[in-house]
Amino acid sequence: MKKILGLFILLLCTAFMASNVYAFSYIIKTGDYLADGAVYDSTGAVDNTSQAPPLWGSQDLSPVGTYVTPDGSPDAYAVGLIQSWDNTDTAAVNDIYWDQFASYEITFTVTGADDVLWNPGAIGGAGEFTAELYSVNTLLNIYADPTPDYDYLGGGADGGDSVLLLSLAGHDLLGTDANGTTFVYDLKSTYETSTNTYDGDVLFDVTGGLWAAYYDTNQMSDGADMELSYELSDNLDPLNPMEWDLSGNASGIGQAIPEPTTMVLFGIGLLGMAGIGRRKNS
Repeated sequence: MKKILGLFILLLCTAFMASNVYAFSYIIKTGDYLADGAVYDSTGAVDNTSQAPPLWGSQDLSPVGTYVTPDGSPDAYAVGLIQSWDNTDTAAVNDIYWDQFASYEITFTVTGADDVLWNPGAIGGAGEFTAELYSVNTLLNIYADPTPDYDYLGGGADGGDSVLLLSLAGHDLLGTDANGTTFVYDLKSTYETSTNTYDGDVLFDVTGGLWAAYYDTNQMSDGADMELSYELSDNLDPLNPMEWDLSGNASGIGQAIPEPTTMVLFGIGLLGMAGIGRRKNS
């Protein structure tokens, strides 16, 4: 029986890779998104007094508005559960070819985001301001997990039995600081102190994962592969509004080349092979 199941899975994978392919647009919607990251004050100094453990932010970003060389230490972390993965090229409304009600879940992590520039605007009477934060080395990993056990409190999206579907790296863009210095960044966020909210957009390039060849299409802005937009707000602990524990939503858009229904079969096949491997090792 195991041999027959294995053969069936291999046939599914072969059918996926040999099928007629065409480009289609997709959108990814998150169902849960929790992030931690560095907090800076109006001078660009790391504000460790206003952060919940673990403390993020390894270097000050001062003077404000000027580029600071990245120190190689990550300044943010996020984990999330994807709600749906939709094909947006069809006439049908919300043509979903994977959603959270499937027998397996799709999760993601965001790491890196080494901050390099903090640019607050005018400071109001209550000390409130809006700031722009620029970062580099932002990484996004997307997993398929055959065991629906996502728990953001556990600190990760990979339950140890997951399949890495896509690995993406922030797409490099150029900016100019207050001194006229040109610098590289891949993530730009806008932070509003009055509401303790972050929002932004980041372009990603596909760098690995089992679906890499099918999502590495260079069809987004500046030749990137995916654009992720997000909104995060502090609604976890209203008594500590400056503790950087933010939740919200995000969506990714892009182009891919496999047929959506075959994509699902391929995903099921991969997870089936992962299950066979676990049983063989147990």
